[in-house]
Amino acid sequence: MVSFVRGRAGRAAGALLAAALGAGMFTGGAARGADDFTDVPASHPQRDAILFAVEQGWFRGYPDGTFRPDRAVPDHQLATVVRRAFPEGAGRADLAAFIRAGARTLPAPPVGEAGCGWPVFSDVGEDHPRRWDVEYATDYGWFQGYPDGTFRPEQTVTAAHTALVLRRAFPEGTSRADLAAFLREGRRALAEEEQGTSSAVGDFLAYEVQFRHRQDDGYWISRDELWVAAPDGSEPRRQVDDAYQWQWSPEGRTLTYTVRVDDGLQVWAMDAETARTRMLSEHTQRSRLFSFLLWRGNLLTLSVTRETTDGGSGRTGMWVYEGAELKPRRLTDEGWDFLTSRGEGDLKYSTVIRDAAGKWLGGEFWSYDFHNGQTRRLAAVSGLTAHELSPGDKCAVYQTKVAEQLSPSVDLTGSASAADAVPAVYAPGGFSFSPYPPTLAPPPPLELTELWVVAFDGSPPRRLSNAPDYIDRYKWSPDGARIAYQVEVAERGRRTGEEELWVVAADGSGAARKVAGDVSYYDWSPDGKVLAYQSPVYDENGDWLRAYDAWVVDMETFTQTRLFAAGPGERRFHTGFGWRPDGQGVDFGVIIRDEEGYEAGREWWTADADGSNQRRTTPLWLSAAKLEMSPDGASAAYVTEVRDEAGIWQSEELWTADADGTRRRRLADGLGDLQFMRWAPDGENIAYTMRVRDDAGRWVGEELWTAAVDGSALRRQAAAERITRFLWSRSGQWLAYQTGDDREMWITNAEGTETHLVRASDGNNPSWN
Repeated sequence: MVSFVRGRAGRAAGALLAAALGAGMFTGGAARGADDFTDVPASHPQRDAILFAVEQGWFRGYPDGTFRPDRAVPDHQLATVVRRAFPEGAGRADLAAFIRAGARTLPAPPVGEAGCGWPVFSDVGEDHPRRWDVEYATDYGWFQGYPDGTFRPEQTVTAAHTALVLRRAFPEGTSRADLAAFLREGRRALAEEEQGTSSAVGDFLAYEVQFRHRQDDGYWISRDELWVAAPDGSEPRRQVDDAYQWQWSPEGRTLTYTVRVDDGLQVWAMDAETARTRMLSEHTQRSRLFSFLLWRGNLLTLSVTRETTDGGSGRTGMWVYEGAELKPRRLTDEGWDFLTSRGEGDLKYSTVIRDAAGKWLGGEFWSYDFHNGQTRRLAAVSGLTAHELSPGDKCAVYQTKVAEQLSPSVDLTGSASAADAVPAVYAPGGFSFSPYPPTLAPPPPLELTELWVVAFDGSPPRRLSNAPDYIDRYKWSPDGARIAYQVEVAERGRRTGEEELWVVAADGSGAARKVAGDVSYYDWSPDGKVLAYQSPVYDENGDWLRAYDAWVVDMETFTQTRLFAAGPGERRFHTGFGWRPDGQGVDFGVIIRDEEGYEAGREWWTADADGSNQRRTTPLWLSAAKLEMSPDGASAAYVTEVRDEAGIWQSEELWTADADGTRRRRLADGLGDLQFMRWAPDGENIAYTMRVRDDAGRWVGEELWTAAVDGSALRRQAAAERITRFLWSRSGQWLAYQTGDDREMWITNAEGTETHLVRASDGNNPSWN
């Protein structure tokens, strides 16, 4: 993180400053304020930005008392001014953040490179604080990565490099006023980032308390009170008697929630520090089944499903709340879904197309600019049933329904379902769900669909699938170059449960290619160059062995490598796999079975991305389900089982190790059956619950413990008959946990020196800000 002083000019800027003085960019002796400029009236749209830039010493006016806001800025003057505003010694990622924020103020939006995705770098993972800045800057061609696949975000930016990047990012002929706005927003972005890391909001816990009572007619009525508690032991405060949905904002400063009213709902917001509340808006809603309040970056969205006047199909109104005041704006009354996007000044969403009679025909993709409030239609497609935005926000993959099989659907065992042709509700990503409870929901009917992609540049859609098929889940590669999807195998229109894995280029070049049959799970490597998948393993009778084989596939050559290729007679199978954040390797669990097929042990293994250099990273008897990676992905906490010479379980031990299996440290031994564990967000402690036995070997209760990762302390936080849930606060200083069937809520600090009861009974869905 950079630090900078107000109005400071770096050494590199000094030489450029002399040239700028000669060019007449900074003239006029003493600094002027915006009030002194005869050509910057109070009505000037960029007056505030000009005032800020002049106060910082980045600009000065001309001897005649003017600022000349519309005068174009030459390249050499551009570099000079920006080097005065940009902190000396800052890194490439900081410059990307600076320019990205400033670009939002420019009158003409930048034009990104062709394609659907963006470059992916091995040293800028999903958790990197500047990830979006780097991807945005490289996507628009302002920056380039290095041949080894890295971006080197911390590398210091030279004055020459700054000038080069600015020439790419700043439009030729842009005015001095636009440059002032550009600089102010860039500087503000860095300042807000630095302030956000130094001044955090205090820890607050929000949770529900549910009340139920039976009416005279026999029906149960319930309401959910929303409460907020602070770790200082003060009395919790009740926010509302009947909260419907609620969520903390990303930075944890605002709690938003909806309240049921007679014919709809109200949206409210609470400031976490002052506890002040205000109603944002009211919405009419005849049906309470589908309403979603969700933060997307710094933008709050609301989808409200309402019934038509004749009681027909539901129609969804879509709203956004923006700015510091969270002012509501209605986007459409015929919405489908908000799309997860980078939020670079706009929000992507989809709407439903209907004919004059109200019959569904397809969907449209839209962009909403929350700087000027304008909406823009990106594409319209007919027959749309499901869709997902590309990683670069420039394309969408979608399905179109060709025909529907009306024959009775069957479950995965081949038994006839109790219901036929149950309509499915489709969600982005190709996953479908039924409005019925999970225990009662039959599989949706098979539908013949085609897979298409549409770019938001006005070009026509392109079909990706070879022919209509029973297409299921699909997933973009991180670089937006390919799409993987599954096709369910059907026999005479009936579900078999077997899923084939296919891959196709997102630009439509080349036919779709089958990768494997009977695939239960797959995932792209972080760089999109390798696809890993797992397939169920069956015995000679066709019975599933509750194990998998796992493979990695090179997307250039389609060479497949099995993870842990067992030799003759070996019975080793996988429990699952996960890519390392840097994309350079894959971790996977291995089950070892004896000749009778019983589980004899488990191990944790790792391999390079191409499947080579496979090696065991943890000792035998590791339960793969009891392994948790640290927040930064550099370390792992895992559990080993201690057994006697006859192989009978005795106890467990808690260990940590680097992600590559080196530098192992035992934190605790002699443990009972460890149930769950979780790293603190700061990576300094691990909390875990375990079951304890009495002298006769009977399970008598559970305990909550915290272990310092450096091995300095092991603390018992709580003991109860049952500990139902625990979670860390954002700062890592506090733990909230629940005990017993009545869900008593407690808060304890990481050191175990302070514990207090939050509320006596029935706490539910706790969430730290």
